[in-house]
Amino acid sequence: MTDTAISTAAMPPPRSMVGPWAWVRQNLFSSVGNSLLTVAGLALAFWVLRGIVGWGVVNAVWRGADGSACSVPNAGACWPFVAAKFGQFMFGRYPDAERWRVLTTYALAIAGLVPLMVPAIGGKKWAALYMFGLFPIVAFVLLLGGWFGLPHVGTEYWGGLMVTLVVASVG
Repeated sequence: MTDTAISTAAMPPPRSMVGPWAWVRQNLFSSVGNSLLTVAGLALAFWVLRGIVGWGVVNAVWRGADGSACSVPNAGACWPFVAAKFGQFMFGRYPDAERWRVLTTYALAIAGLVPLMVPAIGGKKWAALYMFGLFPIVAFVLLLGGWFGLPHVGTEYWGGLMVTLVVASVG
Protein backbone atom coordinates (compact mmCIF):
# COMPACT_ATOMS: atom_id res chain seq x y z
CA MET A 1 0.00 0.00 0.00
CA THR A 2 1.02 3.55 -0.55
CA ASP A 3 1.15 6.27 2.05
CA THR A 4 -1.73 8.09 0.31
CA ALA A 5 -4.09 5.10 0.58
CA ILE A 6 -3.36 4.59 4.26
CA SER A 7 -3.80 8.24 5.22
CA THR A 8 -7.02 8.60 3.19
CA ALA A 9 -8.62 5.53 4.75
CA ALA A 10 -7.76 6.65 8.26
CA MET A 11 -9.26 10.13 7.95
CA PRO A 12 -12.75 10.71 9.39
CA PRO A 13 -15.43 12.22 7.18
CA PRO A 14 -15.66 16.01 7.12
CA ARG A 15 -17.79 17.57 9.84
CA SER A 16 -20.16 18.96 7.25
CA MET A 17 -21.11 15.39 6.25
CA VAL A 18 -21.98 13.87 9.68
CA GLY A 19 -24.00 14.75 12.76
CA PRO A 20 -27.22 16.62 13.37
CA TRP A 21 -26.17 19.75 11.49
CA ALA A 22 -25.40 17.68 8.41
CA TRP A 23 -28.83 16.05 8.67
CA VAL A 24 -30.51 19.47 8.96
CA ARG A 25 -28.54 20.79 6.00
CA GLN A 26 -29.28 17.72 3.83
CA ASN A 27 -32.96 17.32 4.73
CA LEU A 28 -34.27 20.79 5.58
CA PHE A 29 -32.05 23.24 3.72
CA SER A 30 -30.90 21.25 0.69
CA SER A 31 -32.49 23.66 -1.78
CA VAL A 32 -34.11 27.09 -1.89
CA GLY A 33 -37.57 25.47 -1.93
CA ASN A 34 -36.81 23.24 1.05
CA SER A 35 -35.34 26.20 2.91
CA LEU A 36 -38.47 28.28 2.32
CA LEU A 37 -40.73 25.40 3.38
CA THR A 38 -38.64 24.81 6.51
CA VAL A 39 -38.75 28.48 7.52
CA ALA A 40 -42.50 28.67 6.77
CA GLY A 41 -43.12 25.47 8.77
CA LEU A 42 -41.12 26.77 11.74
CA ALA A 43 -42.97 30.09 11.61
CA LEU A 44 -46.33 28.29 11.53
CA ALA A 45 -45.30 26.02 14.42
CA PHE A 46 -44.18 29.05 16.44
CA TRP A 47 -47.43 30.89 15.71
CA VAL A 48 -49.58 27.87 16.69
CA LEU A 49 -47.55 27.14 19.83
CA ARG A 50 -47.65 30.80 20.86
CA GLY A 51 -51.44 30.73 20.56
CA ILE A 52 -51.79 27.50 22.51
CA VAL A 53 -49.48 28.65 25.29
CA GLY A 54 -51.21 32.04 25.41
CA TRP A 55 -54.65 30.42 25.62
CA GLY A 56 -53.76 27.48 27.86
CA VAL A 57 -51.25 29.04 30.24
CA VAL A 58 -50.70 32.81 30.02
CA ASN A 59 -54.32 34.00 29.69
CA ALA A 60 -55.84 30.99 31.41
CA VAL A 61 -58.00 31.26 34.50
CA TRP A 62 -56.56 28.92 37.11
CA ARG A 63 -58.67 29.60 40.19
CA GLY A 64 -62.36 29.72 40.80
CA ALA A 65 -65.25 27.62 42.06
CA ASP A 66 -66.67 26.93 38.60
CA GLY A 67 -66.92 28.29 35.06
CA SER A 68 -68.31 31.65 36.19
CA ALA A 69 -64.80 32.67 37.28
CA CYS A 70 -63.85 32.67 33.60
CA SER A 71 -66.26 35.33 32.43
CA VAL A 72 -63.57 38.00 32.33
CA PRO A 73 -62.49 39.72 29.10
CA ASN A 74 -59.76 37.97 27.09
CA ALA A 75 -59.82 34.90 29.32
CA GLY A 76 -58.10 31.84 27.96
CA ALA A 77 -58.66 28.29 29.11
CA CYS A 78 -61.05 27.91 32.01
CA TRP A 79 -59.37 25.31 34.19
CA PRO A 80 -61.88 25.57 37.08
CA PHE A 81 -64.61 24.55 34.61
CA VAL A 82 -62.51 21.65 33.35
CA ALA A 83 -61.91 20.51 36.93
CA ALA A 84 -65.60 20.80 37.77
CA LYS A 85 -66.67 18.85 34.67
CA PHE A 86 -63.79 16.38 34.43
CA GLY A 87 -65.98 13.40 35.30
CA GLN A 88 -68.40 14.30 32.54
CA PHE A 89 -65.55 14.72 30.04
CA MET A 90 -64.27 11.25 30.90
CA PHE A 91 -67.48 9.27 31.49
CA GLY A 92 -70.41 11.27 30.15
CA ARG A 93 -73.44 10.68 32.39
CA TYR A 94 -72.40 7.14 33.28
CA PRO A 95 -73.51 6.44 36.90
CA ASP A 96 -70.82 7.19 39.49
CA ALA A 97 -71.17 3.79 41.15
CA GLU A 98 -70.55 2.01 37.84
CA ARG A 99 -67.60 4.04 36.54
CA TRP A 100 -65.26 1.23 37.55
CA ARG A 101 -66.57 -0.58 34.48
CA VAL A 102 -65.41 2.23 32.21
CA LEU A 103 -61.99 2.31 33.86
CA THR A 104 -61.73 -1.48 33.51
CA THR A 105 -62.60 -1.15 29.82
CA TYR A 106 -59.86 1.48 29.42
CA ALA A 107 -57.35 -0.86 31.10
CA LEU A 108 -58.40 -3.80 28.90
CA ALA A 109 -58.02 -1.64 25.79
CA ILE A 110 -54.55 -0.50 26.83
CA ALA A 111 -53.58 -4.10 27.61
CA GLY A 112 -54.47 -5.06 24.05
CA LEU A 113 -53.13 -2.00 22.25
CA VAL A 114 -49.69 -1.84 23.83
CA PRO A 115 -48.54 -5.21 22.44
CA LEU A 116 -49.82 -4.18 19.01
CA MET A 117 -48.05 -0.82 19.02
CA VAL A 118 -44.71 -1.70 20.60
CA PRO A 119 -42.52 -3.53 18.08
CA ALA A 120 -40.39 -5.26 20.73
CA ILE A 121 -43.38 -7.05 22.27
CA GLY A 122 -44.15 -10.36 20.60
CA GLY A 123 -47.47 -12.13 20.13
CA LYS A 124 -48.96 -9.66 17.66
CA LYS A 125 -51.30 -12.32 16.30
CA TRP A 126 -52.78 -13.05 19.74
CA ALA A 127 -53.02 -9.36 20.60
CA ALA A 128 -54.83 -8.70 17.32
CA LEU A 129 -57.23 -11.58 17.93
CA TYR A 130 -57.90 -10.20 21.40
CA MET A 131 -58.41 -6.60 20.22
CA PHE A 132 -60.57 -7.41 17.19
CA GLY A 133 -62.38 -10.47 18.50
CA LEU A 134 -62.64 -10.68 22.27
CA PHE A 135 -62.22 -7.09 23.44
CA PRO A 136 -65.25 -5.60 21.63
CA ILE A 137 -67.52 -8.26 23.13
CA VAL A 138 -66.10 -7.91 26.64
CA ALA A 139 -66.24 -4.11 26.44
CA PHE A 140 -69.83 -4.16 25.23
CA VAL A 141 -70.95 -6.53 27.99
CA LEU A 142 -69.01 -4.59 30.60
CA LEU A 143 -70.25 -1.14 29.55
CA LEU A 144 -73.87 -1.99 28.76
CA GLY A 145 -74.38 -4.46 31.57
CA GLY A 146 -77.54 -6.49 32.04
CA TRP A 147 -75.52 -9.72 32.19
CA PHE A 148 -73.58 -11.45 34.97
CA GLY A 149 -75.30 -9.35 37.65
CA LEU A 150 -74.16 -6.02 36.20
CA PRO A 151 -76.85 -3.34 36.24
CA HIS A 152 -77.94 -2.19 32.79
CA VAL A 153 -76.59 1.25 31.77
CA GLY A 154 -78.27 2.51 28.61
CA THR A 155 -76.22 4.09 25.86
CA GLU A 156 -77.99 7.41 26.48
CA TYR A 157 -75.78 7.70 29.58
CA TRP A 158 -72.57 7.03 27.69
CA GLY A 159 -70.50 10.02 26.66
CA GLY A 160 -67.22 11.84 26.91
CA LEU A 161 -63.90 10.19 26.22
CA MET A 162 -65.49 6.78 26.75
CA VAL A 163 -67.65 7.08 23.62
CA THR A 164 -64.72 8.43 21.62
CA LEU A 165 -62.57 5.45 22.56
CA VAL A 166 -65.37 2.91 22.01
CA VAL A 167 -66.12 4.30 18.54
CA ALA A 168 -62.42 4.53 17.68
CA SER A 169 -61.64 0.99 18.78
CA VAL A 170 -64.67 -0.52 17.05
CA GLY A 171 -63.98 1.55 13.91
